[in-house]
Amino acid sequence: MTPPADRPGLVDVHAHFVTESYVRQARAAGHERPDGMPAWPAWSARAHLELMDRSGIDTAVL
Repeated sequence: MTPPADRPGLVDVHAHFVTESYVRQARAAGHERPDGMPAWPAWSARAHLELMDRSGIDTAVL
């Protein structure tokens, strides 16, 4: 969804990112399902930018 040229894109102020180190340490402490989610989310800059493009998001705040 790309916004019309005369309307600015959205700003996502609730983006999430966890490092591989954080996930390793959380799993070592017994946290396999963060906040009841089925698994730890994977993240990459490329995938996040593609999501932003599809959603009409111009800016994301981590």
